[in-house]
Amino acid sequence: MLIDSAGNFEVDSEGDIILDAAGNNVTMKSAGSYPLDFIHSSTGNWTIKNTTQDKDIIFNVNDGGSDTEVMRIDGSTSLIGIGTTAPSNPLHILNTNVQLKIAYDGTNNLTFQCDGNGNQYIVSNNNSVIYI
Repeated sequence: MLIDSAGNFEVDSEGDIILDAAGNNVTMKSAGSYPLDFIHSSTGNWTIKNTTQDKDIIFNVNDGGSDTEVMRIDGSTSLIGIGTTAPSNPLHILNTNVQLKIAYDGTNNLTFQCDGNGNQYIVSNNNSVIYI
């Protein structure tokens, strides 16, 4: 455990780092505000909760060295966006290729697509196409 001259707190461990809260709630804050809660219920479920009103929960990844947003839960509208920072439907998927794939296994699936001309179609794993 280390607190450096800038006030940064660092925990470096060869093993696991365990936070155990008897109250079932672990809260992280930035500069004393903007809390994010991890809540454990008596039934064993976990909740991730942004407690700041109308603020989003954003999931980012390192995509080939670039910090890339992959999903957003909009706190002011309760909408979910994948590939978009401004979801406008309950589940808004933005992609220039296949927008949604529903699969039974690695072989049997359907894809839902919309192309650059606004054409909408469903493609099955045997390449049968249904235009909508």
